[in-house]
Amino acid sequence: MESYTYLLLLAIILLSTKVFGLLTERVHLPQVVGALLAGIIMGPSGFGVLESTDFLVKAAEIGVIMLMFTAGIDTDMNELKETGVQASVIAVLGVFTPLMRNHSALGTREQECYQFEDLEDFRHVLGVRYRLLPYLYSEYMKAALGGDMLFKPLAFVYPGDKMAAQTEDQMMFGDEIMLAPVYTQNASGRYVYLPEEMLFVKFLPGGAIRQETLAPGHHYVEIALNEVPMFIRRGRCVPLAEPAETVGAVDASRLTTLGYEGASYVLYEDDGVHKNYTALEDCRTLQHPAR
Repeated sequence: MESYTYLLLLAIILLSTKVFGLLTERVHLPQVVGALLAGIIMGPSGFGVLESTDFLVKAAEIGVIMLMFTAGIDTDMNELKETGVQASVIAVLGVFTPLMRNHSALGTREQECYQFEDLEDFRHVLGVRYRLLPYLYSEYMKAALGGDMLFKPLAFVYPGDKMAAQTEDQMMFGDEIMLAPVYTQNASGRYVYLPEEMLFVKFLPGGAIRQETLAPGHHYVEIALNEVPMFIRRGRCVPLAEPAETVGAVDASRLTTLGYEGASYVLYEDDGVHKNYTALEDCRTLQHPAR
């Protein structure tokens, strides 16, 4: 009798996800959105028809394995070679976004990082994100608590600079970093405008970090496809963690700083669990050493 219960659960899941998938497809949304809605509605948050059990967890794991296997069967290697460059560019910019995900929905092109060539380059880019995670989280929370913007156009930070007001392909991230992504295919670099002196930083494959102080004005900077560039504002520094492969492995007790000598950074951090957000209690100051 228990085996029939499993079959009933599977039938409910398949029927609900299919129905909601078709409904979301009619409003030009991916079917995966419908599957998520089905889980919410049929689960404890909705009607409570289904709840998470060991059986559902194991079935989901089998489903993921089968999905990856069929993705491999349907992979077009020529198409992957053609789109690998664009995927790399997106990954580099994604380092600085709060949510970094690159996946595909059912019935669409497989575009996960592991589908392309040069896996070590993708691994390097993801590794830089984990090294910058303390800064990314800190700036995100400070923006949320202070009612500020996480990303800003240059004109918001340099309101008296007419050139900054006309610069639309660069942006400020938090209070310390300026971003200037290379978005032109096959380009070996790009021109950037610096409203003030900045420290040009490139995270290189292998873990090395190259730094160069640039004066205010226009510059052409060379940036390879597997390098992660950013600009640190004069008199500022950012926290940097040791390389890690998961969020849980990021060691906040062993942070270093990257930036100008003698600069300091106010780091927001919490235990990742509680919701009693207090800007003062959860902050500490990091000092970048002077020579």
